[in-house]
Amino acid sequence: MLQPTFLFTGVAAVNEMMDCQMANGHKYNIQSLTTCVVGGSSMRADLQRTVVNNLLQGRIPIKQGYGASEQGIIAVWPMDSGINTVRDGSVGRPAAGIKIRVSREK
Repeated sequence: MLQPTFLFTGVAAVNEMMDCQMANGHKYNIQSLTTCVVGGSSMRADLQRTVVNNLLQGRIPIKQGYGASEQGIIAVWPMDSGINTVRDGSVGRPAAGIKIRVSREK
């Protein structure tokens, strides 16, 4: 049986996965999962902590990516970042070659 090591999904799908695992007593083995990247929309910091602690059982962080569905990846956490280096609710630093500017809309 093929064991997943990498998951790239949206916030709604992660919620469904967590609900399914918890409702079924964590009977589905996801121990081989080494990376979880969520894109499409930002994940609230409190939800991110809940999913990491319950679904992922504190083993790996959720790494959020910004812009993955519209423009390609604009900001992301490095794949080698660990559970203690990913900030809750953050989409990470700008990807290579991306310049970000905050401006006031007139």
